Amino acid sequence: MMVFGGYNTTDEVMTATNKEYSINSHVIGLNARVNVGPAYLKGIIYSGQNQLNYGSETSWVWSAYYDAATDSITDIDALGWFLVAGCKVTDMVSLEAGYGQRKLERERPGFDKDEDKNAMFYINMPITVAKGFTITPEFGYFDEKDQNIAGVSKDQGDTTYYGVYWRMDF
Repeated sequence: MMVFGGYNTTDEVMTATNKEYSINSHVIGLNARVNVGPAYLKGIIYSGQNQLNYGSETSWVWSAYYDAATDSITDIDALGWFLVAGCKVTDMVSLEAGYGQRKLERERPGFDKDEDKNAMFYINMPITVAKGFTITPEFGYFDEKDQNIAGVSKDQGDTTYYGVYWRMDF
């Protein structure tokens, strides 16, 4: 089990007002793994605020929001989790599957709560062909779910993927 976290504060000048605002951001979470013979279960859960300002460089996170009506910064709250189960079927073949969700929320005066959610599922089968050589077929599904901004809901679609990853260690 591992607990992780971090805190960051930055000062940013908003071009709309030419004023400086302090933006606080953090992340805290827990990783865990349990082995039961040839099987294992592992997972992660985290909570964060203003993750883009914290330094998360993904397309999924939002930065803090400047609210001109109140001349203040509105924080973005994030919550996510992912659970993975796997087992060694033979000395050469393993199976692994995972599922998780994450959600962003922002509250702005005069609007419904802004939300962005998504979920992901995958299954793969690592095959050890020889020592240091693994082939892993994988199938996955990523559901962007609905995004709700200022009371307007928008379906963001989904993606199904499949492929084969191979790795050779020398």
